[in-house]
Amino acid sequence: MSQPAITLWSDADFFSPYVMSVYVALQEKSLPFYPENR
Repeated sequence: MSQPAITLWSDADFFSPYVMSVYVALQEKSLPFYPENR
């Protein structure tokens, strides 16, 4: 069973502390995700 892809939405600079904390958590858990900028 494949896991659904996670999309991490952010501003262009990943400036939000919330986005950065999610980014670090996904990296630490080795979960696949796709960063998207607006």
